[in-house]
Amino acid sequence: MAADARSIWLAEPDAGAVLRVDRGSRRIIDRNPVGGSPSLLAVGDGSVWAATAQGDTIYRIDETTEGVTDRIRLGNARVAALAYGFGRLWVGDSTDQELLAYDSATDHRAATIPIDIQPSALAAGAGGVWIADYDQGDVEEVDPRSRTTVGTVRVGDGPIAIAVGDGAVWVANSRSNTVSRIDPASLTPGPAIPVGNDPVALAVNGHSVSVANEYASSVSRIDPGRNAVVQTTAIGGGPTALAVAGGRIWVGTKALGAHRGGTLRLLFQRPLWADPAEQGDLVPLQSNGLTNDALLASDDHDGGLPRLVPDLALSIPAPSDGGTTYTFRVRREPYSNGRLVQPEDFRRAIERLFRVQSGWMTYYTDIVGAAACNPVRCDLSRGIVVNDAHRTVTFRLTRPDPDFYYNMTSIATAPVPPGTP
Repeated sequence: MAADARSIWLAEPDAGAVLRVDRGSRRIIDRNPVGGSPSLLAVGDGSVWAATAQGDTIYRIDETTEGVTDRIRLGNARVAALAYGFGRLWVGDSTDQELLAYDSATDHRAATIPIDIQPSALAAGAGGVWIADYDQGDVEEVDPRSRTTVGTVRVGDGPIAIAVGDGAVWVANSRSNTVSRIDPASLTPGPAIPVGNDPVALAVNGHSVSVANEYASSVSRIDPGRNAVVQTTAIGGGPTALAVAGGRIWVGTKALGAHRGGTLRLLFQRPLWADPAEQGDLVPLQSNGLTNDALLASDDHDGGLPRLVPDLALSIPAPSDGGTTYTFRVRREPYSNGRLVQPEDFRRAIERLFRVQSGWMTYYTDIVGAAACNPVRCDLSRGIVVNDAHRTVTFRLTRPDPDFYYNMTSIATAPVPPGTP
């Protein structure tokens, strides 16, 4: 969402449109169809710019005529993030790792700036253009006048949103459930401020900062003077977007856990491998959780860039012991037969990979005890420690694995109940 003087603008990926809500009547007063699945917005200079994440076109909508007035073609570039400031539209290009500047008077590209990070979010203000890298946990500043990089600062895990206000740059870290505060003058981070589960959006309203916590179904308010959350408001559904207008915080939400059911029939020209440990046929369907749930999942965030989110885990844990230990808390979720998923079911799933000599097992050989596994016997009780009372699963690795989080999204790690042959 984004706000101008009179309206709230919303990008709707599923509808392929940008909607305008009148703040006074609180009604939708305009709907602009655009190509693709718009999920990125920027407002400035009397216009709204919209784009699909990883798309190659930016649509410009005039606030007065409420129509699309231009289509900016990016060529080989792909949009990762948008922001407006300093008389320019700023575009994070995920293809060539560049920051693109477009003149708002002509819609022509004014600059192409190489950057050192992979852009996932942008904000303009406090003398700079601020770029987040979701995977690396970094924020880089670019000087809009000299068009050079100023420096890079480490924030939390999974920075997904940036906002500038009250003399600071604020960063929501979705994987560490914190908000980082950066001093724009010294380019140094302040203390990490704990917020709710999966913060995904920020908005600065005067001397307070609001944070949308998607999986906690809440909005937290941070007092910058105390660097602490002073109020948390429960929200129906999962808040995904925030906008400030007229001294109010507007919150966009989506339904959480809305399983509507239905039937999907797959027609194969050969027998279908359905065993998660043995097949690859269902892997394309696993990315959206259609066939199996794992501890973590990859979510496109309503048409945005793919990112890690909790699935059967309550949250994404931070590593300890030098990146060799991860402890997950398991949700109280049932199998289709009503039996509750237990922590040991995750250990059973990975032990089973080694017992059946699945090709998937090569992704989990760094787990303590895996080197001794064979088709006859596999005991990973030292490498995957379970605690039923606290509903935790702790993974202990022999060495740090940079792909560990993504390995935990695999269909091969889906829990296996006892008695499975």
